[in-house]
Amino acid sequence: MTDLERNADVVYMTAYAPLFAHVEGWQWRPDLIWYDNLRMFKSCSYYVQQMYAANKGTNVLQMTMDKQPIAGQAGQDGLFASSVFDQNTNEVIIKVINTSRQPQPVSIQLLGIKGERMAQTITLSHHGMDDENTLDHPERITPKNGTLKLDVGKGSTLLLDDIPAMSFRLYEVKI
Repeated sequence: MTDLERNADVVYMTAYAPLFAHVEGWQWRPDLIWYDNLRMFKSCSYYVQQMYAANKGTNVLQMTMDKQPIAGQAGQDGLFASSVFDQNTNEVIIKVINTSRQPQPVSIQLLGIKGERMAQTITLSHHGMDDENTLDHPERITPKNGTLKLDVGKGSTLLLDDIPAMSFRLYEVKI
């Protein structure tokens, strides 16, 4: 999804398929919503799609690590990231995915943003590597809201955080 967002000038729409799967009759496991005859649960993929859709922004911002897009490349330790500015809410929205099995320290310099700031965070994470939502535990993995105080530097603000293993974190910073 970060690559889709980073290339928003050429990617106008995407669609996730398949959407629904009955727990007793399915062909593959990337489905967004699972159900039986009485209950349903949303997959982690559903929440990722929802977080991107609700925080799409109006302008894509450049985000690099060692002058390369943060796209799981060599030396990026399984990190993927993208950022946008939303003119409607006057926010910078940063999305970071840690695909590694280790927590990752993250340092993001927000150029041109000065003064003391707080970031609103939304995290999609789990407690065990085999965790997943099920009919009996439909909210085992759901987005959790939080806040993070940003460090103020000369001419910019610094976002310092530790991203849990195998997780997705979104930051919203008011300008």
